[in-house]
Amino acid sequence: MANTNKLIIKDLKIYAYHGDLLEEKTLGQFFLLDFVFYLEDFTYLEGEKIENTVDYVKIIKYVKEKFTEKNFNLIESAASYLCDSILESFPKIFKIELTLKKTSPPIDAIFSYVAVEIARERE
Repeated sequence: MANTNKLIIKDLKIYAYHGDLLEEKTLGQFFLLDFVFYLEDFTYLEGEKIENTVDYVKIIKYVKEKFTEKNFNLIESAASYLCDSILESFPKIFKIELTLKKTSPPIDAIFSYVAVEIARERE
């Protein structure tokens, strides 16, 4: 098996309007995104040039744009769309694991968050 490396981004906080309830569609809320990006072996990084790997500044900017360009009723749909878009745009990433957390849905209950976890892999 080839060597792999992970780029991890935890608790990326983005304000968006995903959800099935009217309050979520009109008021919006913060979401937390946890990513694990699987990359090919880093041994090719001679010269330590950022273009030889995945620039986390660029991927965070990309994620923020993609996550807010459409509004989804289901966080499952938002997560799938985001992962598929990332795989299309970042060829050095061959697998993504995403935990998408909705931190304040308008529900009369006390909890930290609801979440979906998905994984996508390049074919």
